[in-house]
Formats: sequence, structure tokens, C-alpha cells
Amino acid sequence: MPFKWALLNWNPRGHIPPGIYDVPHFDVHFYIEPIENVFAIQRGPCGPESVRCDQFARAKLPVPANYMHPDFKDVDAVAPAMGNHLVDLKAHEFHGVPFSHTWIYGTYEGRVTFYEEMVTIAFLKSRPDTCVSIKATPAVALTGYYPTKSCIRYVNGKDNEKYEVSLEGFQLRQASPPGQ
Repeated sequence: MPFKWALLNWNPRGHIPPGIYDVPHFDVHFYIEPIENVFAIQRGPCGPESVRCDQFARAKLPVPANYMHPDFKDVDAVAPAMGNHLVDLKAHEFHGVPFSHTWIYGTYEGRVTFYEEMVTIAFLKSRPDTCVSIKATPAVALTGYYPTKSCIRYVNGKDNEKYEVSLEGFQLRQASPPGQ
């Protein structure tokens, strides 16, 4: 499996872009990149999320077309201690349906560095039990088991209630060179 660690971020007022992701939600990042590389992306004066300018430029280096699904676009969402966020402009939240949960790919220096599920508090309060197919990239840079779906579940256990955000349906994918 290419994933090394996970990070949960709480956004009580949401984040950019206004009118889309500016509601309370969690960001669940599943990182391929080592933690020390990710946390080395520092605050600075560049971009809407204020990143060091040299790192902002490196975060915006394009990912080879075969390593990114064509629906995902760079919208300058480079964040410190994360990297760039490519969003699916065909997702429901960009077409008049309120944001509830959505899938994002993260990049840095022309590589996919994380997978991310964003999920609103309102959606969690609905006690979901859902899995959504991930729009897979045509190819991957690293051989490994990659998820085919993202799941969000409310679980009412004997002694406690909890929510689970998971990657599932893993399939072995062989690495391909860039552009193939």
C-alpha cells in the first residue's frame, strides 16, 4: 500500500473557495508522501492559503496527465503542511448542490502526495452509511494497492458511537512511467 500516514483536519468555518467549502467540515488526508516532507511546506506570502513562494511554485508543478483524473483541476489551493489540492469541478458542489462530502487529490512537485475525503458536520449528523467510487487516475507512479471507493459511516456500537472514514476496495496497480 502506498499510504504512509493519515491526518484529520477540523475546519470550523470551512475554507476557500467561498460559497463552496466554507461550511464546518473535516478533511481526512491519506498521505503517500513522508510526514517530514509534508510538514516542511511552510507559511509564506504566496497564494490564497499563504505558502512560502518557492514552495507554492513547486506545489503547482503539473502532474503528468496519466497520473491525474481529467476531471480534477488546480485551483491554487496550496496549503502549508499539506501541498496543492486538485478539485473535481464536475462534483455536485460546483453545480448547485450544497457540499456534503467530496474527493480531492493532493499534489506537490508534480507528484500525487495524498488522497483526501472532505465531509461536512451536517452530513455526519445524517448518520451516513455510504461508499462512493473514487475517480481513479489512469496510472500511478508507485506500484501498490490503491482504493476504488471512499466510505463514510456512522457506527452505533454497544458502548459508543463513532464515525468512520475509510478507503476500501483496494486493487493492485502497477507503476507506469509519466505520460504513458
